[in-house]
Amino acid sequence: MKQPRFTTVKDLFEAYSRAADDVGEADPGMGSLEFLQQLVEKRKWEPAISFCAYLLPKREAVVWGCRSLSRMTNQFNADEERALAYAEEWATEPEEWRRVRALTLGNRIDQRSAAAWLALRMPVSSSLDNIRKPARS
Repeated sequence: MKQPRFTTVKDLFEAYSRAADDVGEADPGMGSLEFLQQLVEKRKWEPAISFCAYLLPKREAVVWGCRSLSRMTNQFNADEERALAYAEEWATEPEEWRRVRALTLGNRIDQRSAAAWLALRMPVSSSLDNIRKPARS
């Protein structure tokens, strides 16, 4: 893996206020990859998956989630399978119509479904990915 977006657990928790609740107990001074490796070695899958979801860039996280779920289970209904496909299509080819299609279906299916979570992980607009925040004076 290339250099992570967040060097330490603390960096990630500071960037995402909900991450600490989703991931659970962690040593904030620990390196991100070291922490992730520790979770995997202890077979703590839910916190490991949550941590990866925050650690990866948004589109990479969506692709990773869609591909992982598709390989892990065959218990999705047709709409959930389509939602995963639409989310992955948007993540690999982020065009506005793909984003809207994924969001529309994600809002229509069971919100407790992992497929819905991934379909709804789209930014407000694909074009926002390239907007820079103005420099403060």
